[in-house]
Amino acid sequence: MSIELLSSIKPENKAHFIADRLGRAGLNPGKLLNRCHFALHPKTKLLELAVSGGADSTALLILGYLFNPNVRIWHLDHQLRPSSGAEAVAVDDLARALSVKVEIYQSKVEQGANLEERAREMRRVNFIEGVSTGHTADDLSETMLINLMRGAGPRGLGSISVGPLHPILDLRRSETESICQALSINFVVDESNSNPKFIRNRVRSELLPLLSDISQRDIVPILVRSALIFQQVADYLTSQAGAIDPTEAKQLSGADEIIATEAIRRWLADERGHTLSRELVLDVLRVARGEKVATDLPGAVRVRRSKGKLSKFDIDSTKRDHQISMPGRVIDELS
Repeated sequence: MSIELLSSIKPENKAHFIADRLGRAGLNPGKLLNRCHFALHPKTKLLELAVSGGADSTALLILGYLFNPNVRIWHLDHQLRPSSGAEAVAVDDLARALSVKVEIYQSKVEQGANLEERAREMRRVNFIEGVSTGHTADDLSETMLINLMRGAGPRGLGSISVGPLHPILDLRRSETESICQALSINFVVDESNSNPKFIRNRVRSELLPLLSDISQRDIVPILVRSALIFQQVADYLTSQAGAIDPTEAKQLSGADEIIATEAIRRWLADERGHTLSRELVLDVLRVARGEKVATDLPGAVRVRRSKGKLSKFDIDSTKRDHQISMPGRVIDELS
């Protein structure tokens, strides 16, 4: 099935036509959908899907369309590759073939450090909140291992949570490619995925195959099960930490350290949910225990204890008693 052929099918017959083609290729569309977690956006009542043109997001679109044809595609051309403009055209052609809505934005992301994070931020700026992405079980495993190497706790090792934001997380990357091949859809292959300067690429091409070889089994399902356990641990810690007032020094001091640090981490997370490192969280706990008077944190924020209460406030550099050159350094004395 080419895009041209799909375009020629009447809208009311497209879903049946796609399901038939998948079935002929040995893919059971009903069983595939049973492993997905699609849900209409609570505000727009549409399936809001991020589609880059790669195999994963294209399969996300195809399966989402079978779930409910009320789809809107979101695509951002980061202008990172010369071919990015053609990729946007391909996504637009696919949207027209399916007769679904599409939003395409162009916003240049410069090469350099933290490229993946800056690209994600650009998508957050341009896309509606709650757009679903095409992450798979392979992505979950890669993310878990990357977080492990960064010293993450239970939440980070839980990696990506299955649900409407990641509806095809139970599928494998090989399955998304098979879906595209069954429908003769030419998906985008990002040439940067083979660049070893990106840690995710080395995890994908070197570490995961090595772990599978050593364990003599496909390691991805094992990592997925472990991630689920870590998610449950993280959820439990969050529920226990929610019973603590992080501004009450006595409550923090009397709680188990793992619960107290979770309460502090949630209290001081930024607006996007980014949390402090363990070292800085422990500095704040020392303040709660009375071992320190105050501590400075990134973003020119100070946490101070006074009369059994912890408070956080922006530092007025003109009134500081001590100049701290390194974010997070603990202050021993304040006048």
